[in-house]
Amino acid sequence: LQLGKDARLGTYSIYIGYDQNSTPAAATFRVEEYRKPNLEIKAEPQHDQYFPNDKITWQVNSRYHFGAPVKNAQVLYLLESQPTFFIPTKLKGYAVTNYFQQPQAEQAEGPQTRVIDQGQFNLDADGKAAYTHAAPQKLETGPVNYQLEVLVQDKDQRWVANRGSALIHPARFYLGIKSASWGVPMSM
Repeated sequence: LQLGKDARLGTYSIYIGYDQNSTPAAATFRVEEYRKPNLEIKAEPQHDQYFPNDKITWQVNSRYHFGAPVKNAQVLYLLESQPTFFIPTKLKGYAVTNYFQQPQAEQAEGPQTRVIDQGQFNLDADGKAAYTHAAPQKLETGPVNYQLEVLVQDKDQRWVANRGSALIHPARFYLGIKSASWGVPMSM
């Protein structure tokens, strides 16, 4: 829904129904003037890449734009996992995916995002915290991307969010196969 440039500020409601007597869905939202948040939050993994059973730690840091830390603030978090495509640089032109072990739904519809963990924690007096979660013990379908989304409220009760991601490899090395002509049976 795109509002017109002359839309008034305030609270709006949307009601959706089959006729005038039914309302199977309703939503309310506010239209406010844009105001730059007075703080930022970051979630950065200690490393960009991990392996099964590794402990993945994100450093979470929130600061006001004038430099002071956001002290002792509550942070909401959501950790999600999504299968991703990865080919090592040295294996460009080789087949390295594990296509036949992917669930049929993912083959047809694309990768599915899964919620791994969610909750809340508090920043310390320096506006910092660390969040740690273990990588899965085994990855059946290839590499996955873990994304940690963090949210904190500013003094006007507006949410400010950011996310950091880490790539988890199924093993410490990849094997690839290269054919002179794809689609033609070959012997090994």
